[in-house]
Amino acid sequence: TPHKYDPTFKGPIYNRGCTDVICCVLFFLAIVGYVAVGIVAWTHGDPRKVIYPTDSQGQFCGQKGTKNENKPFLFYFNIVKCASPLVLLEFQCPTPQICVKQCPDRYLTFLNAHNSHDFEYYKQFCMPSFQNNKGVAEVLRDGDCPAVIIPSKPLFQRCFPAIHTNRGVLMVGNETTYEDGHGTRKNITELVEGAKRANMVLEARELAMQIFEDYTVSWYWIVIGLVIAMVLSLLFIILLRFLAGIMVWVMIVMVVLVLGYVIILSILEVVIILLLIFLRKRILIAIALIKEASRAVGHVMCSMLYPLTFPSVNESRQCPNGRCQFAFYGGESTYHRALLGLQIFNVFMFFWLANFVLALGQVTLAGAFASYYWAMHKPDDMPAFPLFSAFSRALRYHTGSLAFGSLILAIVQIIRVVLEYLDQRLKAAQNKFAKFLMVCLKCCFWCLEKFIKFLNRNAYIMIAIYGTNFCTSARNAFFLLMRNIISQSFPSLASSSNPINSFTVSLQM
Repeated sequence: TPHKYDPTFKGPIYNRGCTDVICCVLFFLAIVGYVAVGIVAWTHGDPRKVIYPTDSQGQFCGQKGTKNENKPFLFYFNIVKCASPLVLLEFQCPTPQICVKQCPDRYLTFLNAHNSHDFEYYKQFCMPSFQNNKGVAEVLRDGDCPAVIIPSKPLFQRCFPAIHTNRGVLMVGNETTYEDGHGTRKNITELVEGAKRANMVLEARELAMQIFEDYTVSWYWIVIGLVIAMVLSLLFIILLRFLAGIMVWVMIVMVVLVLGYVIILSILEVVIILLLIFLRKRILIAIALIKEASRAVGHVMCSMLYPLTFPSVNESRQCPNGRCQFAFYGGESTYHRALLGLQIFNVFMFFWLANFVLALGQVTLAGAFASYYWAMHKPDDMPAFPLFSAFSRALRYHTGSLAFGSLILAIVQIIRVVLEYLDQRLKAAQNKFAKFLMVCLKCCFWCLEKFIKFLNRNAYIMIAIYGTNFCTSARNAFFLLMRNIISQSFPSLASSSNPINSFTVSLQM
């Protein structure tokens, strides 16, 4: 049932209790597990393995004080195997890898090099423990030597095939095909695919290193840019108080003109213009709300710190739209066998914590501006520090509710990550029905994520005002939105880029 109008009501309610305690306990247990995973990673990991190549035994290539000090390059026995799906499942290229002094500069097969003057050169690409006391078949079966070596060039201290094009034809050395060492001629494109897959993680790490270096060199310019953006944002909010009507109408007209340019003489353009005419009163409400929001910021100046804190995780939480790659750098233990499960847990906790931080920011803002909204004499009836009061109230009473809402969103996001992974696996498949089903699933879960985000935001506002648990708040918010779906449309459009305006819209309903 909807809340009845109560002229004596003064929000936010201060006499409230803890909500969703069970989810709060689960959340803290998950954080303890997350810390434990971090400790395990720190204990078993080595930061150098992110930068320097390691062979199949986990030994560094080209590092001083190691037996591979004079062997700076990593050589793959069969780089074609790097194109296998096992690279994504086991986080390693399923072929032996050794450290070498130099990359191969010629094409040789083990069969041809054996018992010839080229064998002395070929041996440097065999396992360090290799003894020339076996037959050719036994050596290849035991993986003591590669079946074939191909002209290669070093890239990120790894040996990759020296593939080039000649009049649009892929070649390695002077050949368009190569013998795999077992008497079979293969296409160069297989080498290209293997090199691409092996290079994925290296390119990602190289990009991360470049970004980090850029930050260290130009951090002060970034700070200056942030300060300028803050000043311009403050001026924009101040101007909203006096020019809100003009700015809203200008934005609406610009949208109409853009749509008119894209869909000239389209009936949709006519429909939009008619909607603007019939809903002009709603637009005036949106203008009034924007003016009120700018006044609210004037009374809660500490809310200007919001863009520097909670929304900063917005960039990193877009991971469902990206592709995550993990690398295995040698060694085999219980830790490495459990690495897949640990990585899944790591990604899931990242989503959960990121969504929790955003939820905490939304509840904090809602609580602060609820204090402004229900203050009869502003700012005398407001708390001395409304933002801090709302923040402490949210952490003290509603950690469980925020964890509950962010958990639901994290589950949907992890499903989207799995779907992205499966989509990558199905790209080479010819099953059109499977591709169609995958597109439908991705679309459905994208829509579901957007809906949950929208519902959560309004549920958090209800939590901040009434202090109810997540399910009750989400239900009340949903029915409130349904009862005011027309009234809410234009004001929401005007407030979609501003969380402060968004809260004011919800109060207006």
